[in-house]
Amino acid sequence: MGLSLVPVAELPPGRRYLRLGTAGRDVLELQKTLARMGFFPGGPHGRYDFLTREAVKNFQRAFHLAADGVVGPKTWRMLGEPGIWSRLCHRPAAGETLTELAARYGVSSGAWKDPASRRRIKRLLPGELLLLEKRELWLAEEELRPGDGVICTRVLSMAAPAGQTKGSASGGTGPWRVEGYGPFKLRLLKVSLPPAATGKDAAGGVVADLRNTGGIQPGRRIPRKVRKELRVLRQNCRGEIFWWLAAGDWQEKLPKTGEADGILYSVNAGPWLLKKGSRAGSAVDSGWRREVKNLLARYPCTRVILHFDLRSREIGPGGELRLVPAGFGRSLRLFQPGRRQRLADGWLLLQKGHGEEEYRFFIADRKTLREIFSGVDRLNLRGVLFTGIHGLEGALSKEAVQFFLVLSQARS
Repeated sequence: MGLSLVPVAELPPGRRYLRLGTAGRDVLELQKTLARMGFFPGGPHGRYDFLTREAVKNFQRAFHLAADGVVGPKTWRMLGEPGIWSRLCHRPAAGETLTELAARYGVSSGAWKDPASRRRIKRLLPGELLLLEKRELWLAEEELRPGDGVICTRVLSMAAPAGQTKGSASGGTGPWRVEGYGPFKLRLLKVSLPPAATGKDAAGGVVADLRNTGGIQPGRRIPRKVRKELRVLRQNCRGEIFWWLAAGDWQEKLPKTGEADGILYSVNAGPWLLKKGSRAGSAVDSGWRREVKNLLARYPCTRVILHFDLRSREIGPGGELRLVPAGFGRSLRLFQPGRRQRLADGWLLLQKGHGEEEYRFFIADRKTLREIFSGVDRLNLRGVLFTGIHGLEGALSKEAVQFFLVLSQARS
C-alpha cells in the first residue's frame, strides 16, 4: 500500500491542534462553524488570528471546556456534538424590536442574548446578531392533562413489567417491556412526544433507570451483564436512549460514546438535605449547581437533562421527612402559614409551631421554578424534567419562556 503526503494546510478538521498563527483548511472550517453559531463575527479566511482565538474561547466557556483558545481533541469533539446546534441566531431587520421578536417566537424579551457572551440583550442595536437558545422540557405522563396549556417537549411514562398492568406493584421484578423493544430486566420508561404536538402517541425514545437499581450501588461500576443489556437495547431501539442516574453515583456510570444519547440526572435539590453535624430539619443550600458542574467536566452539557421533584416536603420536630399530599401542598403554597423564608436555591421555607413542637414545610413555587430555569440556562444544558408539578402548571410555562425557547415538535 502506497503512502501519500498531504500538506499540513490541507488536513481535514480534527487532525491537529489549532492555535494562534496556524492556517489552513481546518481553520477555515472552524471559522465557518463558529460563524454559523454566532461566535465568529468576521468572514472566514482560514487564518487563526486573535479574533478566531476569542471566538474559540467564548465557545469553550459556553460548553464548559477549558477556555485556553486552543482547539484540541476535546474542543473538536464538542464541535461535533449535535446538541450545539440548539441555537437560533437572528439578525433583526430594520425597525424590528425585541418585543416583536419575542412575540413571534413565543418567548419573553429577556430570552434573547448576545451570541458570543450568552448575556441577555437589554437594548437592540442596529445590525446586531441575536441568539435564542432552545431547550427541552419533559413532564411525567400522569401530570400532563388536556387543557392545562403546559409547554412540553416530551412525556415520560412508566413501562410495566411483562404480565402486569401499568400502575400495579412490580416489586422490582422483570422483565420490563416497552412496545417494539422486547423484554429487558432493566427498569425501562417510555419517552413520547406530547399529544398536542403530534395528534397521537408517537415514540420518542427509552429511558433505562439506573438509579441504584438492580444491585448497582452508589459509586460502583455497572455490571457487565447490565452493560450488555444496555447495548442490546441500544441496537434495538429506533428512538433515543437515555440513562437515568441519581446524584452521587455518576462517577463510574456515565455512558460511553455510542451507548446513549444522553442522561437524566436527579440532583440532590432541596433544603431538606442535611450537612453532617447540622441540626435535624435545618435548611441548607443543596449546591446542585456545583454538583452538575463536576458532572460536566466528564460529560457534555448538550446531553444532560436535570430532574427536579417539586413535591412539597414536611420535616417534623424529630427530623422525620415526609412528602406532602398534592392538595395540602397547593394550600400551603396559596396561604403560606407561619414564618416565611426564601432559601438560596429558590425553595420557600414555612415554619409553623404547634405547642412546643415546630414543623417545617419546604415548598416549590414560581420563584423556585425561576431559580431552576436560570441555573439550567446558565449551565447551557439540554433540558429539564419535572415531577410533582401539580398546582404549578401555569407558572411552569410562563417561567420557562423567560429564559429560552422550549423545543416542541410543533415548532421544529
